[in-house]
Amino acid sequence: MSETAAGPSEHTSGASTAEVGELLHLALQPRARVLAGHPGLQRRVGWVTTLRGLPPIFESSGGDEVVLAPVATLDALRALSAEYDLSEIVVSLSEAGVAAVVVVSSHRWHCPASVIAAANAHRLPLFHVQTNRSAAELERTIARLVVDRQAELNQRATEIYRQLAAASLEGQGVEHIVQEAAALVDRLVFVEDTTYHVLATAPAEPVVPSPYSSLADRQSLEAQLHGGELNSSAPPVVRLGEGRSGLARFTGVILNRGQLRGFVSLCASPSELTDLDELVAGRLAAVLALELAKQDAVRLAERRDREVLFDQLLAEADAPS
Repeated sequence: MSETAAGPSEHTSGASTAEVGELLHLALQPRARVLAGHPGLQRRVGWVTTLRGLPPIFESSGGDEVVLAPVATLDALRALSAEYDLSEIVVSLSEAGVAAVVVVSSHRWHCPASVIAAANAHRLPLFHVQTNRSAAELERTIARLVVDRQAELNQRATEIYRQLAAASLEGQGVEHIVQEAAALVDRLVFVEDTTYHVLATAPAEPVVPSPYSSLADRQSLEAQLHGGELNSSAPPVVRLGEGRSGLARFTGVILNRGQLRGFVSLCASPSELTDLDELVAGRLAAVLALELAKQDAVRLAERRDREVLFDQLLAEADAPS
């Protein structure tokens, strides 16, 4: 059985929510050990919860949870039924989309080989921490770290939103906003209308092969949006995998009063896309929706002015000389 100290990931970025290895290193040091599932240490952590001693033993809060499993709880569950063997629990939690399992004990604990095998097979990080701290205390510590990291991300995304909104107020159009966004996040950014015609892209240097939406991209995007609620105040954001250009992307849906107006995408290699990119894609979609609404209002006003002028010219032509 391989045991290594839990340490921060080499790929940790300040633009992402906490990764499993980083977060548990901060919360559980120095007594945490990684028992299995090392490939999953870079998974992001969405929340933390503690395994229950009675069914249902776990309720998902959306996936990517760290699940604390006190040894006393595991013993009580195993006494209830053989189906609550830890190896079976690991498989079940992996299928539920959790980010990691942490066995908590106040004494030395031997992990069965079957549990190690199950965690490795599902690439689910399995930790053991020997501590006198209660699971409830550990849960509060991890939750605080998750909330703090998410707050940092939201603050940065809000700062970027304000800068993009200011760019919109300058009145230089969609292309200017897209250029500002690309510079702020150092990403390839492009906007497409509802027929996937490219309206703007930045930086302007061409990428070969093209990163724009292929037929497969369009089908994937529309499938993920199908049946979902399109909320103008919180535009949906979809992650699309590597396209023909080798770039992955977060695509924000541009909505104006519930009507689909287009899509904006932030692109990078799959390993470089971060949670900040996802947040910015949504905020950029909101800014572009306002910009397009402003352009609609200007065009409507110009049309009305032309109609008034036309009516005046007709009236003058009909007037007796």
